[in-house]
Amino acid sequence: VAFTGNRFEFRMLGSSMIASLANTVLNTIMADALDSFAKELEGIKYIQDVRAKALELCRKTIIEHQRVLFSGDGYSQAWVDEAAKRGLPNVKSFIESIDVLDDPHTIDMLTRLGVYTVNELKARKAIYTEQYCSQVTIEARTLLAMTNHDVLPALVKDLKVTGETAQALKDAPKYLTKRIQTLSSLLDEMDAAVQTLTSHLERVTTGKEFHDVIMVDMGALRKLIDTYETLATKDAYRLPTYQEMLFDL
Repeated sequence: VAFTGNRFEFRMLGSSMIASLANTVLNTIMADALDSFAKELEGIKYIQDVRAKALELCRKTIIEHQRVLFSGDGYSQAWVDEAAKRGLPNVKSFIESIDVLDDPHTIDMLTRLGVYTVNELKARKAIYTEQYCSQVTIEARTLLAMTNHDVLPALVKDLKVTGETAQALKDAPKYLTKRIQTLSSLLDEMDAAVQTLTSHLERVTTGKEFHDVIMVDMGALRKLIDTYETLATKDAYRLPTYQEMLFDL
């Protein structure tokens, strides 16, 4: 969360992340807003005049920022669509969200109130970027290892058994020929996806590349694995399926 100029920007905190920075920024925003109210009320002598001015400030603030108020499901697409109509930002990834640490308005607020220095904000952005890249790298390498050591060999085994069965029959049923074609196509596509992810992983360097390239490659490979999981035989596919993880383990 950050205040930029005349608007608030909100980012959903990832489930694996620590909320300390988000809470720090939220509390700072609140302190900054209350400080501006206090300056407006400073010097007013009588309590009734203070209350009247405070009510006026509250009314003005609500009118100016009411577009951030939403009584529906904030996790749904409805809020994304509504936010777009209201001109509110929609930052979809963590690596994009940390760019706000470079925003002049954010820097001004956090440094003016003595919460962070400019160098501390730069350091945090560098650390968050490195953490993001390292985490995505680990996930990508894990996916590649599982695909090369478990999924592709299982697919090959499945294809071999199906092919041998089809050859053993005089007239192979359409089911077998169709399955051979499907598995062969999946094998080629999965191998190509592995090569693409491996190649990209060797050259990407920036956080944006990890998000725009590596995450996309991982999604494409994962989609192929999910497709094969619905077709795989239990003898060949030794990894636990979603159904097994949910109901059988």
